[in-house]
This record gives sequence, structure tokens and C-alpha cells, in this order.
Amino acid sequence: MGLDAGAVGEWCARAFTGAPTVAARLPAGSGRAHGEYAERALALRMGALVQQVPPYRALRGLQAVVPDGWADRMARRYASHAQLVPPFREKAADMRPTTYGWVDSLRERDLRKAFIALSSPPEPGPLEAVLSELIDRVRRYFTAHSRVGVIGGAETGLARLCLMLARFEAGVLPEADATVEEIHRSVPEDEVRELVGLVRKLPRALGDRLGGPGTMRGVAEPVFVHGLAEGDLMIGDTLVAVSLGGAAEVTRRLRHLVAHAWLDTGDLYGVRAAGVYLADSGALVTWPVTDLAARLLSGADPGAARAEFRALAEREIAAPRPVARADAALRHRRDCALVETTMPASGGRPRPGWSVTPNGPTCPSRDLAELAMPFCAGLPDGWRLDYSEDPYGTMPPHWEVVKGRQKYPSPGTDADGLALVHFFATVHESRSAPVKTEEPIRATPKKATVYGPEVWNTAFGAEWTYWDLWFSAVCVADHNGDWDELDASLFAKPANRDFAERMWSHLVDLRKRLTAVGRTAADLAGALATDRKTLTKARSKVKKGTGVRDKDHSPAMRDTPSQRHIVRAHFGSWDLYPVSPRPFYKRLSAAAPFDLEAPGWGVSALEKVSPLFDRLNELEDEHADDPPVLLAVRRAGLTAASLAFHRCDDSYGVLGDDASAAMLRFTCTDWRATGIDPTVFWRDVLEIFAVLADFGATYKHESELMANLGADRDRALLDAVVEDLRSSYIADRLDWFAKEVAKFRNSF
Repeated sequence: MGLDAGAVGEWCARAFTGAPTVAARLPAGSGRAHGEYAERALALRMGALVQQVPPYRALRGLQAVVPDGWADRMARRYASHAQLVPPFREKAADMRPTTYGWVDSLRERDLRKAFIALSSPPEPGPLEAVLSELIDRVRRYFTAHSRVGVIGGAETGLARLCLMLARFEAGVLPEADATVEEIHRSVPEDEVRELVGLVRKLPRALGDRLGGPGTMRGVAEPVFVHGLAEGDLMIGDTLVAVSLGGAAEVTRRLRHLVAHAWLDTGDLYGVRAAGVYLADSGALVTWPVTDLAARLLSGADPGAARAEFRALAEREIAAPRPVARADAALRHRRDCALVETTMPASGGRPRPGWSVTPNGPTCPSRDLAELAMPFCAGLPDGWRLDYSEDPYGTMPPHWEVVKGRQKYPSPGTDADGLALVHFFATVHESRSAPVKTEEPIRATPKKATVYGPEVWNTAFGAEWTYWDLWFSAVCVADHNGDWDELDASLFAKPANRDFAERMWSHLVDLRKRLTAVGRTAADLAGALATDRKTLTKARSKVKKGTGVRDKDHSPAMRDTPSQRHIVRAHFGSWDLYPVSPRPFYKRLSAAAPFDLEAPGWGVSALEKVSPLFDRLNELEDEHADDPPVLLAVRRAGLTAASLAFHRCDDSYGVLGDDASAAMLRFTCTDWRATGIDPTVFWRDVLEIFAVLADFGATYKHESELMANLGADRDRALLDAVVEDLRSSYIADRLDWFAKEVAKFRNSF
């Protein structure tokens, strides 16, 4: 494979006779066998320490089972590739950002199919939709838990993803009917543990090269000849090969290092040194390229050998060589800075904020502002980026680029959204001027795009939306008008449980409204149930969720059963307490440096949750001698902790520790002395415990919590409350919550 085959491989084996001697002098490992994909997975994890870029080779492996252009679409979603301009945008998976600029690893690739896929992407098939969701999750997980130059935190999760990607590179592809969860779980636990152990050796081995957060620089997966000579990573100016093999494998990698450096005739990567990371022993050994070449050549003239090698490679290697592309991406035209400020909030109370100047947004967190800054720096003149929050809560926060009356919103506040709005602005600015003609051209009016919640028709004394039409058309055409059959199909191995729940919620609501007017799905859809264009769109929306954004949801899709149960768990029983927790919750909410009830996730728990729990401790101390008030304070603390979980990234477990401690203190309160109705109390406690359990706050504490509350004294009452809750959860298809409340009952 690669450089080991053909005349080039024979030359390397014949010329680099000193490679076995050099390999024999390197630190020996344990000699134990390692997993088949551990070496490549470790290289992927090390690559993420120098660059946050797409998993190029994994995308290439998956491209075998998805349409042309898919890998490029996935690559463009990464912040590193979001600012590519045509024609390089259409081949994003082949582009490599380096310290010196962009490298086009496959310059002669035929872009006709890619351009067609970019301009009019087909409806995704089931496997393509699953793989797209999977790669999106991989990207978001690395963005949240992996930082350049930082080791530690969620290494177990990162190890699982790296092993999964290594399998894709090797051609181990998912089954056609696999779900995202099934693919994720397919990585064996023993391989994950092994890789985590190998990663723990990196800090000592990399030493000063690791630097601090954001300081380590290099290139992940440098390409010297596409498909034939591809390295593991560059750390600074050092080309590094990662090896878990014995002496023979290390010998082969040493030959590759020098060959790769010599193939870089254009000095695209600036290779000045080469090294082998011996993962088993945790040692990184490096040499200047000239020194390593001299050692491998065993006295032969390095200059003559390099010239002979390059001449042979020029004749024998037909694949196109990588080239530099100075015009691949927009050049940043301005310097931007972060400024600490405040931003308005509901009720007029100012919140801490961070602003990007001169043409950027004011964001509620520094993380969001840092994410936005490179996009602001590259926007064309006259455009600015805004961060928009809906004060009514009907639409999640989003980005939008603005220039005069032109405004382009994005569907979210992650790198995807930024890539989208940046693309809108740059494409608008790069449009060519229209050709002037003698006669004016009358444009055909563009038909308004339909997203779903718009009113489609008024019939049977009521208004019906496009969602109602699409559900009815699918029900009639695909399920003979049987709502139960359509219902079952939505939950048949869904790739996204949240999407399935939203669709089911609308289905239930639509059935009720049709029943109320005495009509069926066929009555509502009429002849459109057999219209090909209507059916194509209906199936893509109802069964696949194609292009469905949060703001496209119907009211029933927003008010899902899980959302109703969570809101009830947070606030539903407070008025039945002897002293309402509500005023104490308001004080806790005011103490938190972020809005507990705002939409969105990603606030750093490490920096943000301490004021909330400090205030909770102060309130508990203030009312320690008043059981009814103390119970209200501590109950307010449980809701505040749960809402913090819904907003925060708790990678370091700080929020989990504080929430678990707050729960234990709550269960030590003398609740019976407050006079609260035991039925009310137990139902409320089990509901909030079930929500907190979703974040692991009750893990291995169930027995202790119930014992502290004296559950054994109310066994019969608890049985009745639990059965009532379980019935409610099961009716709303919230089986996980049903299992959790049963777990609490069975813990004592």
C-alpha cells in the first residue's frame, strides 16, 4: 500500500538500509498486542491537538456509500473550512489549511459532479441522513470537548469517536439500516479504555510542544501525494509518525518520514524535522530531516539520493501532487477585538456580555464571541454580524449578517450557522454584474418558500397548515389513511428521537382537530394525496425532517410531552408547598451569571455555576431554623440546578458535584414538619429527581436519597404515586422517565 508498493517502495527499501539500525535503538515498548485501530485512532486524537479540522480520511471512506459531494458538504461545516470560496468550496474535503496557507491535495479532481451536488443537492437517503447526523455530532463533540493544545476532560468520549473514525478510514462501514446510536455503540469498550490509557502518556511525551490552550500549532493529516503518501500530523515544523508496532513497523515509518519530506518539493508544509511517536513507551524521538536521512542512508550521499528519489517519483507516481492555493479562502481584511460589556435582558436587567469590534455582535458568553470573531474579520466591507435573541422565546438564538436592508439569518448559534451567514454575505458580494440588454427582462415572480407552519387552507370551519396537509397526504398515500400505522412508522428505529417526538406530537394534535370536525386525513388532503410534488415534499418533511429548522415547528411540535413533563417537574407543584419556592428561585436565578431559562446550550459550568450555588448556601444558612422556608429554598435549588444542566457544558463535572450535594441536603430537610401533603411531596420529588437523573445527578445515590426522605414509612403511598407517574410517562412514550421513577421505588 502507498509508498511501500512498486518501484518507489523498492528504492526506499534498497536505499534506506540504516532504517532497521535506527529503529532498533529507539525505546522499546511493552510488546503486548494492541487493537487493530488503536494506532490510527491515536493519530487522530493527536491531530486534534494541533488543528480542529474535518476527519478527511474518514469522510473519504464513508463517501463510498453516499452520493458525490457529501464529504465536501460535511467538511464545509467545520469552521476551518467555512470560508472557502468557489471553486475550492466544492472540493472542501481535499483542502488542507496550513501555517503557510491552503494546500489543494487533489488539484486535478473533476469538480463537475461536486458543483452539481452543491447547487442542487438531492434528497438524502436513510443512510446518508444517519451519517450526516453522525458526523455533525462528531464535529460538535470535538468543538465542545477538544481544544488545541489541551489534553484532559472528556477523553473517553473522544477516544470512542477516534476509534469509530479510524474504522471508517479502514473501510469498516455501517450497515444500511444502522442508527447513529448503534454506530456509536459499536466501538468495543476495551478498545476505548486502551486508547484513553495511551492518550494519558501524551503530556509527558510532548512536553513543551503541548504549550497552553490554543498555542499548539501544526497540520492534521498532511498530504504529500493524494492516496499514496499521507502523514499523521505536523507539530510545528516536525513531521510526526505515530507507531504502536514493533521494530519492523517503525523501520517502515522511518522510511516514510524521509520520503514524505523529500516529496514536499514545494515546501508546502515547511518540514524541517521528522519524528516517531512510540505510543507504547510514550516517547517522541525527533531528528532534523537531513540528519535522519543521513542515518537511514548509511553513508550514501544524501543530496544525490534525494535527487534520484525525486526523479524516480516523478516518473512512477501518476497521482497529482498537492499545490498551494493562495486564493482558496477569503483573506481577513481587518483586526477584530473582544470587549467585555453588558447586554439587555428581559425585564431590563443587564447581563454580562462580550462584544466583537468593529463589525461583530454582542454575545452573552465569551465562547460565542470567540467563535464569531474570525468570521467577523473575514466579512466583506459593509457587512456586520449580529447575535439575535427572541424576547418571546418562540425562536432560538441565531446569527444573522446585515448590510443595509439585506439580512440573512442562520438556523443556529454554532459554527454551522456562522458558516452559513458568512457564505451568504461573501456570495452576495461576489456576484457578477448583470449583462445589459436592449429590452428589459421581466423576472418571473418567485414562489414563496413554504416551511410548514404557514396556513395552507381554510376548510370545515378551521384553518389548516402545510404541516397538516403533509401529514394527511403521507397518511393517505403511504398508510391507507391509518393514523396508527403512520404513528408506528415514525418510531420505527428513528435516527433522532427528538424529531420523532415532535412529529408524533403534531400527529396527535392533528387527529384531535380532525376528529373535532368529523373529518379524516383523506378529506383534508383531497386530490393532493396523489400529487407527486406534494407527496415528495411531504415525505421529506414528515419522515426525514429534511430542512426542518426550529422556527419551522408547529405549536404542537414545540409543546412536546417531554417538554411539558420537564416544565411540570420544575415548577408545577410549587403552589402546593406550605411556602412557595418561587421567590427563592428568583433570587437564585438573579445570582446566576447567565439566564437559566434562555434557550441554548454550551455555557461553561466550570466558570459560571459557582455564584448560583454560593447563593443557595447563603439562603439555606439564613433559613436553617425554619423548616417550611428551608424546604422551599432547597426545592428552588433543585429546579435551578436542573435548568443549569439544560444550559451548561459540564465536561469537568463541577455542576454535577454541586447538584448532587444540593440534592442530598434537600433530602435531609425535615419535610414532614412543614405540614406538606405527602402525596404532593412525593409526586413532586420523584418528578424533579427523574429530570435530574437524566444528567447523572442521582447516579448511585438513589438509595441514599430515598432513605434520607424516609421512603420506607410511605411505601404504600409511594407505590400508588409511582404507578400513576409511570402510567403518565408511558402514555406519553417517555419510557426512560418511567424506568427512572420505578428505580427510585425499588431502591429501598
